[in-house]
Amino acid sequence: DLFMTPTAQLADVVLPAQAVAERNGSYTSIERRVQAFDAAVPAPPNTREDWRIIAAIAAKLGADWAFSAAGDVMLEINSAVPLYAHSSFENLLSPISLERKSSHYIYSGTSFTANAREGVQWATLAEQPDSAFDLKFMPPEKEPPQGDLTLVAPRVLYDGGTLIGEAEIIAAHIHQPAAALSRYDAKRLNLNDGDEATFTVNGVSLTLPVRVNRLTPRGVVLIPRNLKGFSAEKLLDGQGHVAVVEVEAVKSEPLVSTAPEMRG
Repeated sequence: DLFMTPTAQLADVVLPAQAVAERNGSYTSIERRVQAFDAAVPAPPNTREDWRIIAAIAAKLGADWAFSAAGDVMLEINSAVPLYAHSSFENLLSPISLERKSSHYIYSGTSFTANAREGVQWATLAEQPDSAFDLKFMPPEKEPPQGDLTLVAPRVLYDGGTLIGEAEIIAAHIHQPAAALSRYDAKRLNLNDGDEATFTVNGVSLTLPVRVNRLTPRGVVLIPRNLKGFSAEKLLDGQGHVAVVEVEAVKSEPLVSTAPEMRG
């Protein structure tokens, strides 16, 4: 682990791993492109790369893994996973020259050139000529569940988790648990921005502040599933990403003055 999180504090042994910026390696993006990266900052003392920690444990158990660099691990992936057969570090690190569509490229005073590592993109099954797919029609539910809104539980990038929770520079960008409603639904339910509302799914209730958002569609409430407290997870109970919820505004009692009556 990177930090002594509450979970790590319960462990008998904590293995100090290096963060992604402290080591070299590779990653696969959502466009199926495998790219290599280099270490950007020095690693703290007594930390190791993930693969080196696993190899050391394997050696204690009697395994003989001849890994000395991240590229050696990638070579085994190349041989074991067909999609990564051509994604060796040698291919990933091969620079390409960016194709210029105009002459307006000025690099004066910069510390880099116009070369880049494109990496290797593995093909989808649909791009393979011998692929075939069975398409089946799924009829909709005859009677959709009744409720006030449809709960959609996305994930947000700045969730305050272990990877970014210790970074002071982005602390102001970390989302706080809240429920996002459209202006139309907020008005229909007599809710204002900042009000609290109770959301109920199958008898499970949760109270959250309301955020009125003009980008939220009508009939939908957005509650992120990966924020502190895992609000949406409690409502969904592991049943996918969507549910129908009932909404009730939380009423605040007016303050009553108890000051004694002034006599003239």
